[in-house]
Amino acid sequence: MAVVAWALGRYAFRRRFHLTRRCSRPFSFGQRRGFQLGKGVYGVHDQSVTISKQRYQELLVAEATQMAQVRQTSVSIELMRKFGTNPTLDTLLKSARFLYKELPVRYAIRAKEFELAPSWIKTQPFKQISDMYMQCFLDLRSAQEPNSARAEEKLCEVLSSHKERLALVISLLAEGATELKSKRGLTPGSTPL
Repeated sequence: MAVVAWALGRYAFRRRFHLTRRCSRPFSFGQRRGFQLGKGVYGVHDQSVTISKQRYQELLVAEATQMAQVRQTSVSIELMRKFGTNPTLDTLLKSARFLYKELPVRYAIRAKEFELAPSWIKTQPFKQISDMYMQCFLDLRSAQEPNSARAEEKLCEVLSSHKERLALVISLLAEGATELKSKRGLTPGSTPL
């Protein structure tokens, strides 16, 4: 009897293993438990949960850490030219959706690069740059996904504010490099260690 139970258990394990290997994409832990967004597994999606603003910010920072590990999507000049030649509402929405998904990844990567820099490079200007990128990430993740012309306009407003905010990055980088040189005692002709 034990041999039959073992064989049935082994068959079920192999069957489950082969089914998961055939999936087009792996399931995440939350999807198996029924916690993904969308139509419902177990009716979890019909309920909403209220969290504090501080907790929401903490979750977004954790999401930034996760998104910093995602590979950036490359875009060719040819594709950009193709999208720019005939600006219809459909192409504008496709571009907006791409930016909505891709820019948070890029902002998270930039913020984490400054955060994970060696301790000797962490000066106040570099910290400000990291905070700027993180704030842009938080703003974009809090914005509505562009599914209509109105949502696309709102996304354009958010991106305009990012453009104004990130205009200071070059001057802050120069200030940070100057501060780093003076702190490390480097002269214009010397080489860093």
